[in-house]
Amino acid sequence: MTSYDTVCNTLADTIRALLGDDWNVDDDFPKSIVPPAIVLKADDQNAVDYHTAFSSASGRLRLILMLFAGQVNERAPEDIIRELISPGSDLIRALEDVNFDGFGWVRVEKAGKGETALGSGRAKMARLALTVQT
Repeated sequence: MTSYDTVCNTLADTIRALLGDDWNVDDDFPKSIVPPAIVLKADDQNAVDYHTAFSSASGRLRLILMLFAGQVNERAPEDIIRELISPGSDLIRALEDVNFDGFGWVRVEKAGKGETALGSGRAKMARLALTVQT
């Protein structure tokens, strides 16, 4: 059985190993976000799907991976976001290579990009919807 906490920690470690120490990676919202940063959180309305479970110790988790690349008035954050959410990117391949106890899996379902208020400015961001089978 793979716990929810183990799933989040494993995905955060995978992202850190790929992107390095330049990125702040949190498995829940921190008090403040300093780009470049990634926040991994539960999909608030669909966090765990018990009805697709193969056993009582299995389930499907729905997670949102939020990327905050930098200020909107800079070109580099836009390029970073585009690269990370492109089909077959290093990030998507790394996430989908994760397995849990030899049989669980991660699938990146969809992604979107835009901008959001962050601190005293606006940041380029992307959201990736993940499905995790444990």
